[in-house]
Amino acid sequence: MKQKTRSLCAVISLLSGFFLATCSIFMPPVGSIDSSVLMYVGEAFFFAGSALGIDVMIDHKLRSAQQ
Repeated sequence: MKQKTRSLCAVISLLSGFFLATCSIFMPPVGSIDSSVLMYVGEAFFFAGSALGIDVMIDHKLRSAQQ
């Protein structure tokens, strides 16, 4: 359950980052992304990467412990 929740949060974080970055390109001034949007996107990607990385690490540790 925790793994599914963590993965879902990571996917939602990635999607929100993509959505916000895409929307900000089309808002005035067109073609410019504000630094606050870039900060959010960077934090969202960092969170998603760390959440998914923790899943991979835990899976690897559990598989090596079972063998």
